[in-house]
Amino acid sequence: ILHPKPPELDALLKFPIDSKMPWVCYSGVFIPIKGVHKIPEIAREVTGEFHGEVKFILIGGSQRDPLGSYIIRKAHEYGISDNIKLIDRLPRSELFRVLSNCSVYIQPSLFDAFPIAVVEAAALGSVPVVTKYVGSNDIITKVDANLVTDLSPRSMARIIIELLNNDSLLRDLGRSVREVVGEYLSESNVVKQVSSLITQCLE
Repeated sequence: ILHPKPPELDALLKFPIDSKMPWVCYSGVFIPIKGVHKIPEIAREVTGEFHGEVKFILIGGSQRDPLGSYIIRKAHEYGISDNIKLIDRLPRSELFRVLSNCSVYIQPSLFDAFPIAVVEAAALGSVPVVTKYVGSNDIITKVDANLVTDLSPRSMARIIIELLNNDSLLRDLGRSVREVVGEYLSESNVVKQVSSLITQCLE
């Protein structure tokens, strides 16, 4: 499997990552296969633990979208409307600025071949928590296999709570995932993967 390299990866790896906020972020389209409809349940568990201090920042959609409307409706139902913010599509520079402030990045997908947003967030020092159906989970597993979970909102919430309760762990994992992404998707490693694939095909 040859993973695509985000075009801005080298620039993202140079972003300062020291000013993290208690934010849990998602970036991408608002469609069911991405699992965004599960985020209100995750947020309910997490905000309950932290008494509403954590914000969920969801980028890429709005209340005009069917799932955006559903998310806001569930947030009101759960009493956490102040903790979930929807942000429509952003210019790339602004998107990266927001992601660089996120402590945790979530991808609760039912299936995802290789979401570039996970790699971008990891390069910005946000700790990814993803389902086992996310294609980039092999990269994340190299940092900590506990960051990959099943589709259960409660399981994902439990991991997020553990991270946000441990500043040193969150900081260390943020640095580690950044290093792993930089190394795994480096030009030299990609060339090595391509060469290996060509050799296997020729054999």
